[in-house]
This record gives sequence, structure tokens and C-alpha cells, in this order.
Amino acid sequence: MANMLAVLVCVFLVGHVTALTNEQVAKFQTTGDTESNTGLVGTITVTTENDKHIIECNGIPDHETDTFPNPTNPHNIKAKNHHFEIPVTPTEAAEPGCLPMGPIGVLINGIPIYNPFTKAGNNAVEGEYAKVYDICDGHPNKRGSYHYHKSPSCVIARQNEVSPLIGVALDGYAIYGPVDENGNTLTTDDLDACHGRVVNGVYQYHATETYPYILGCFKGEVLPTSGLHDTTKQCFFASVTLSDDPSGNPSDPDSNTGTKPTPTCIVFSVTSIFLIISAVFN
Repeated sequence: MANMLAVLVCVFLVGHVTALTNEQVAKFQTTGDTESNTGLVGTITVTTENDKHIIECNGIPDHETDTFPNPTNPHNIKAKNHHFEIPVTPTEAAEPGCLPMGPIGVLINGIPIYNPFTKAGNNAVEGEYAKVYDICDGHPNKRGSYHYHKSPSCVIARQNEVSPLIGVALDGYAIYGPVDENGNTLTTDDLDACHGRVVNGVYQYHATETYPYILGCFKGEVLPTSGLHDTTKQCFFASVTLSDDPSGNPSDPDSNTGTKPTPTCIVFSVTSIFLIISAVFN
């Protein structure tokens, strides 16, 4: 009976706790270093109001970059007006959410993270369709937006913690580096379909060196004002089989990009929790 109650309380807490502490929110800042291509300094601000963290950043990296444009990337890094709104208290979704193109989260240095796919649904990090990344694992797109598709080594390396916070997904759940609280290096096999796990009753994502690298899907609900791109177009689940045919329809999770994963989470309402607990003790 006690064990059943503990499980119920744990399930309840996963969907009803703050994912970022005040101390963690304070970590969202840049180094103040000037980016060599633009001569600009990265900026990021986080304000909290109406149960939302509002993150605004100019998208200028605060670490070393390659020279852009270059023979493998013809695009410039440009200052942007990124605006993201994430829930202070994330809510676990009834079903995992797909990852569209464009930003799906933001790191503590104000640089967005993207899903691990090309527009055709192929792996953008490794293999035949892999893109080229700079010394700190990022690159600019044709709009000049610098971003990461994979584990950001330079951001992780500068954190003097065993399991450092490196960012937050647009559903509000925190993103940590590849090392857990016990000093063990995690791989995708240690994580769920969305590339995360529950620690002390709180869900969190992890960046790893193995596919899908940062996020595999959204575990939580994303606000309409989050800054997420249109999910009715190209939207992917990383737990499906990658397309071998770039002409496949990437907007359909049941096409040759694979099938929508079976949800591994169960969502309980507050009322349901108390009814179940009452039944256990009666």
C-alpha cells in the first residue's frame, strides 16, 4: 500500500512541479565575449510573469565559431530578436509532441537548439546527409540564425558541475548535459523516447553524443506563444525510423519517416489521484 502511494505521488509530481529553480534561471547569461564574425556580443534576458518564463536573446554565440561564410556554409551569422515563452510549471502532455523545424528550445547562452533532422527527415548530424558544424557544434542557416542540432560541447565544457544545466526546451523542461548526478555518462539507451528521464520527481532532457542528441520529442505541452514553428508542416519524432528517401513526406509521422511512437506516459488529473488514493485506504 505504501509503495502504491509513493508511485501515485511520484506520477502526480512529474506533471506539477517547477522544472527550473530561481538559481537555474540565473544561469541564463552569456560570457560577454565578442563573436569574431559579427563583432557583436550575445545577450539574453529572462523575465518571469503570468506563470511564464519569457526569454529574449539576440542569437549571437558567446564562444569561438568558425569563419562564416565559408566553403561548407555560405551563410552569415546575424543578430536576431528571439522571443520564447515557456511555462514555469511544465505539464506532461497526454501524448509526446513532434519536433518541427526551427527552434525547439534555447540554451543558457541564448542560442536556439533545433531538431536533429534535415528538411527531408534525414539525420542532420551524422551520415550521408549530415551538415557541417563549427568547433563548438553550431552553424548559421540561410536566415543567419546560429543554432545547434547536437550536443553543444563548448557550452557543456564551461560548466563546473557534474550534471550541468545547459538549457530549456520550449515545453518548459530543463536540458542537462550527458553526465548524470552520479558522474555516469548517459547514452540514448539510458533515456526515454523524448531523450529524458525523471530525477527526484522532475522530468529532464539530456544532451548526449548519440542520436537524437538533445530532444527526441516534446514530453510536455508547449504554449501557443512559445515561438515554436508550425507543427502541421515538417514535424518529426526521433524515435521513428529515419527516411532513406529525401522525397518522402516528412510532415506525416506515418509515412516512410516512420510511425508515431506509442506514448509511454500516463496522465492523471488531480481528481483522479485523490480518488485512487482514497480507494487504496478504504
